[in-house]
Amino acid sequence: MDPKAEVKRLEKELATYLESGRWKEWLTFQARFHRYSTANSWLILIQRPGATRVAGYRTWQTVGRQVRGGSKGIAILAPISRRREKGKEDGDEEREEVRRSVWFKTVYVFDVADTDGDPLPRASEDLTGNDVPLVTLMGRAEALGVPVSEKPMRESLGGYYADGKVTLNANKPPMQRAKTLAHELAHHVGGHKPCADEREMQEVFAESVAFAVMSAMGVDSSSYTLGYLGVWAGDSGPAAVRLMAEAVQGTAEKIIGRAT
Repeated sequence: MDPKAEVKRLEKELATYLESGRWKEWLTFQARFHRYSTANSWLILIQRPGATRVAGYRTWQTVGRQVRGGSKGIAILAPISRRREKGKEDGDEEREEVRRSVWFKTVYVFDVADTDGDPLPRASEDLTGNDVPLVTLMGRAEALGVPVSEKPMRESLGGYYADGKVTLNANKPPMQRAKTLAHELAHHVGGHKPCADEREMQEVFAESVAFAVMSAMGVDSSSYTLGYLGVWAGDSGPAAVRLMAEAVQGTAEKIIGRAT
């Protein structure tokens, strides 16, 4: 696997997902693997769409599970870093020049469906009671230094973000407030880097992050409107789509933090 060629291919594949209206499918899948890079999440998706939990051969052994013989591994890219030191004399002093080179190699992971052994502990993201996502995100907001308050608003409003603070509509049910809080935290954490001058795309970005965050907590928030993202994808090109995907994934990971 040539890493550079693979990234280019992934850019084109990801753009195709958007153009065909499958952005929600990508976000749902990516939420399961939010600790992996965008490229590796995508590699897992195209090789094993039904994957739910993946790990290396030895990692599965450490949790009491064994990869079954004949199972086909999922190829992903692992960064390799090498440190080089070179001494340089400067008068009577010697300075050290440190250079670090990074390249990638192919490694293989396996889905839990390809393993046998001890049952895995239930993850906290399985807890999808009405108030759990809101309580969880309230805790994340506090950890991120974002004050959250609630007050009654008109029905059409879910909440808003202003001056580093989030205000939620107290009249909305807990799950809706959780969705809104995830969206507004995306505005705070993300900073709209991939779309700073486009108001519409700022909202697409925040909605995408919120969808990924809620999915990581086991909540289907398919009421979000992501359909018009395909038009943007067709106009922007594969590289811009990849930047958006990476920004969404990175921001969602910061919001999720240790919550899952």
